[in-house]
Amino acid sequence: MIVSWFRFRGLGVALLLAPAGAFAHGDVHERIDALTLQIQAHPNAASNAPLFLARGDLHRIHGSWAEAAADFDKALQLDPKLVMVELFRARLWLDTDKPKAAIEAVNRYAASQPLNSETLALRARARVKAGEPLAAVEDFTRAIRLAVPPTPELYLERAEALLATGPERRGEALRGLEEGIARLGPLVTLELRAVDVELALKRFEGALARIDLMASKAARKETWLSRRAEVLRQAGREAEARQAWQEVLAALETLPPARRQTKAMMDLEARARAGLKTDAPVRPTPGHQ
Repeated sequence: MIVSWFRFRGLGVALLLAPAGAFAHGDVHERIDALTLQIQAHPNAASNAPLFLARGDLHRIHGSWAEAAADFDKALQLDPKLVMVELFRARLWLDTDKPKAAIEAVNRYAASQPLNSETLALRARARVKAGEPLAAVEDFTRAIRLAVPPTPELYLERAEALLATGPERRGEALRGLEEGIARLGPLVTLELRAVDVELALKRFEGALARIDLMASKAARKETWLSRRAEVLRQAGREAEARQAWQEVLAALETLPPARRQTKAMMDLEARARAGLKTDAPVRPTPGHQ
């Protein structure tokens, strides 16, 4: 059965957004084989252009770059008005480390079609790879405004693009993460990156406040206590850091033996004991003399 254009548009968006690992190896082969059977019935029919496009994207996901490019070329040959092929090409160029070609492909698409959140994010990622972080920030910001709702990844990627421009934009990166937290809630991924930026800005109290917030919501506290101990040590508050490491060990003692003997918990215990033995000098920080 030939896929109709309207059904394909939904399929196309799904494929466009699919990460390389979205399909199992065998599943990709099965989908390619199924599309090939459909194509073989009428290989040069204009109505088969969406099928070539869909198969090409599966080749891309599989890492068969030449086959993907050939299918995209064939799709456009069969239907010269199929501008969506530029978005699929952009993903291919991005996957094959040709970010400038990816940007050009998205721009060709944009010449006749409005960009939505997904296509703006695609161009933003290409701009990051092409060494154009400020242009990427603009695209990520527009993508966030258009997304309903935006994903945490968009806020994280925008923050990374800002940080890539240099330390002078750390404050702006932090404000962008806070915007995401205000809209999506105190998600761990956003809060953790915000902690890192707070520390880069030497805002130890802000970092500690975020850690305490996450610890208050967590069923288990030991991981957050260890992060708190590390931040306190960075702030030069050695006595409080030692107390936090003691609390980590106390929390670990409450774990069932099987859980405590996992590699992650054993590593955490080793870090806590090393933290208690350290002779790191106390480095006073403003407000903590």
